[in-house]
Amino acid sequence: MLLSRTQETRDRLEARRRQLLVRYRATLDQAEAVVGDDASEIIDAANGRWDAEVRAVMSERDAVALENIVAALHRLDTGRYGACTSCGKHIAVARLRVLPEVAVCTRCAATAS
Repeated sequence: MLLSRTQETRDRLEARRRQLLVRYRATLDQAEAVVGDDASEIIDAANGRWDAEVRAVMSERDAVALENIVAALHRLDTGRYGACTSCGKHIAVARLRVLPEVAVCTRCAATAS
């Protein structure tokens, strides 16, 4: 049971990792297309730059999410998955099911906010 739960968690983390990488690549391609389009009118160019900036912020968020996923996979590999990285106590299984990349328990997360 524990092995299948670990594999299920790994599969979910890997799927989310792949999803983020695909979206990140698509965002880069879109930003390059907007910046490289010299034929746009001034307003269209301004809108395109704004869209690229918004996508860049989203990519930043995705990069943080990707970092959290990679860290969770590392914790899985080293046997530390499910332990709060702040206090060392167990993270609730329900919390891990919803956010498999989460590194801290609800108590530590509330304290950090």
